[in-house]
Amino acid sequence: MSFNNQLANLQMNLEKAQSEAVKWESVWTHIKNTAARQTLLLGRIKMATHNLYMLIHKQMRTRAEASETTEQQLQKIQIYIKDLTEIIQETAEQERIEAEVLVSRGVIEMKLPEKSHSHGFTFTSAKKIHTAKRETLLIYHYIRL
Repeated sequence: MSFNNQLANLQMNLEKAQSEAVKWESVWTHIKNTAARQTLLLGRIKMATHNLYMLIHKQMRTRAEASETTEQQLQKIQIYIKDLTEIIQETAEQERIEAEVLVSRGVIEMKLPEKSHSHGFTFTSAKKIHTAKRETLLIYHYIRL
């Protein structure tokens, strides 16, 4: 009879251990799946960063350095975006000033905007002003660097 009790206890301990093993295998599988998803996401981020980096060098007509790390590429992308934003803001301000001069001379008319714009006005004949000027400023700015 004591052997039967001992056997029953051992059987119960075995079932507990098997249940714990299944639980921890499930946790381990979840950890591996999460790691795989994170690795895939990191790879996508690195590829997107590299693509942006290459586009910037193509736009600037310069050669990209093969030894650049993703962090260095991101830093260069950040500098490019800041420079580009600054150029756009300067150009918008110049356009606004030139448009005000043209309005004051009666060359173009000014009307209230239908939608909100950064400079607050929509100018009817001003569309032909400065499409090429922006490109010229971008090229000039990066030639200086």
